Amino acid sequence: MNKIGLTLVLMVVFIIGVVLTSTELYRPSMFKSISWNKAVTLTDDNIIIDIEYAKPLSPRQIVIMVHSTVYESDKKIWHELGIARRLLNYDSAVVLFDLRFHGNSTPALASGPVTLPQENMKYYGEDLESVIKWAKKNLGSLPIIIVCYGDSSKIVLEHALKDSSIKGIV
Repeated sequence: MNKIGLTLVLMVVFIIGVVLTSTELYRPSMFKSISWNKAVTLTDDNIIIDIEYAKPLSPRQIVIMVHSTVYESDKKIWHELGIARRLLNYDSAVVLFDLRFHGNSTPALASGPVTLPQENMKYYGEDLESVIKWAKKNLGSLPIIIVCYGDSSKIVLEHALKDSSIKGIV
């Protein structure tokens, strides 16, 4: 066998070894078909919050993902980054939602003139609270982990101080 043939064989053996030992590629839930579902919930002040969620057969926790409140940010960011799908591979029920003034929640930024989202920070906590209630009702009483970034971190931390059902924040 020449050097090129031996090199190719070693590369194939190496790749097979990586695939077989990779935790992410070897997760049982990776082989299950999981689809994304749509839902809505209503806040106490009658804002419709648009929700997208997916649930593996036996989830161990609920991960609620909160996007930034920066203009034009919405739940799609978690799909674009690939984070939402990856969490499903680790047996997490995943809930994405649009804060008010964002995406498909009402009133969305595209629907006309509204006050700046930063002036409405106090209401974003109500949006999160509504989504947590929805998740508990529809996905079960599993531990809740919240993933957030940027200025939504303030919303999550303030809410977590008064909600003992939140078991982790990332």
